[in-house]
Amino acid sequence: ADAADEDETAEDGKCGGGGGGEVSGGEGGGIKGGKEGVSIAAAAVAAGAKAAAASEAWTTWELSLFSKAQVMYGTDCCAIARLLGSRSCREVAASMAAARALGEGIGEASARRNRRKSRSRHRKAQLKPPTAKSNTFKKRLGHRENELWPEYIACNCKGSCNAEYCSCHRDQNFCEKYCACSIRCSNRFRGCNCRGQCRTRQCPCLAAGRECDPDLCHNCTATCDGSAAPGTECLNMKLRLRQHLRVSMGRSTVQGWGAFLQGSCNEDDFLGEYTGDLITQEEADRRGRIYDRMNNSYLFNLNEQWVLDARHRGNKFRFANHSPKPNCKVRLMMVDGDWRVAVFANRNIKPNEELFYDYRYDEDVSPEWANNNKK
Repeated sequence: ADAADEDETAEDGKCGGGGGGEVSGGEGGGIKGGKEGVSIAAAAVAAGAKAAAASEAWTTWELSLFSKAQVMYGTDCCAIARLLGSRSCREVAASMAAARALGEGIGEASARRNRRKSRSRHRKAQLKPPTAKSNTFKKRLGHRENELWPEYIACNCKGSCNAEYCSCHRDQNFCEKYCACSIRCSNRFRGCNCRGQCRTRQCPCLAAGRECDPDLCHNCTATCDGSAAPGTECLNMKLRLRQHLRVSMGRSTVQGWGAFLQGSCNEDDFLGEYTGDLITQEEADRRGRIYDRMNNSYLFNLNEQWVLDARHRGNKFRFANHSPKPNCKVRLMMVDGDWRVAVFANRNIKPNEELFYDYRYDEDVSPEWANNNKK
């Protein structure tokens, strides 16, 4: 009876489970863990029965989110409770214990299996992502840089995806964490396991044209919350963390206005993001005909369906001019299911140097000043 009167905070501290404590089981009594030889699993099931009786039944939405949350947080019942927002740590712990008793636990079992893997196999997994079975990853590796892909639309598949009816398979996109398919789907992207800084194409995320996701790339999570040791930070999260350099606007040495880097940077350093209005390809064709007559265009293809127009709303990178020998390069990167345009240094850049990148003009449509700039 004393155990039932403990406050919520004390009960939350017991979520991980213990061997010698008390777990309240029925009305007016408790189950002794170590003294009576009753297993922890049986005690947890009893706690689950009491919690279920004291609260409303779990909804389908809560059960679905609970299943996904176990993959993200493992056995951290309080973190799962905060994500649900409608259940206490005690209720979550009781449901996890009941699931483990039935052999349906996710977090602990998968963690033990991962720890049993040898180091040599772990290093191979670092270079080959779990989704290597999927043809999507092979196609991504073989694509040309900045090749346009279809827009990502989360699939509604039940269980593992089938290439015949899955929208992700059809568009040659990965299944993301937003998809309804099983976490064991062979087309689902599972992030990277890199021990370095994710700066080369050995990182599966970078090789697939996407930034690291702290929900999937667990070694990169410390960078996102600021707890990574100096020299170990993930360098493939610049767009997500908005770690851009300062750029100013001034009169260009080539044509009109230009963009200038205020400090200095090294090759492959992240400079910033090209932003603008999101418009359809049809609207971009209409505006493009007008901009061509004005000899002034800020259109940038984002994917097969959408285009960025920075003419009316954009940042200073819209003033970066064209050069066939640029000091900058742009990459299309996927961040949380959305395509974004990242600008990187193509070489070491000095302070106050004007920024250029290759517009990839065709000979018959390039303006006169761009042709004169070819050397």
